[in-house]
Amino acid sequence: MGILFAISIFSFLALLWAAFSIARHVRKSHRPEQAESSALGSPTGNATPKHL
Repeated sequence: MGILFAISIFSFLALLWAAFSIARHVRKSHRPEQAESSALGSPTGNATPKHL
């Protein structure tokens, strides 16, 4: 019974670690897009610069 409890704790910690890693990766990948799109004046980042 103790081994099942240890496996469940280990699985929960692995799931928690994966969730934090994915959240950190998503947050890190979205920051440059937001800075780039605000520089271009479009929330999607697909607009052409105004001087063209």
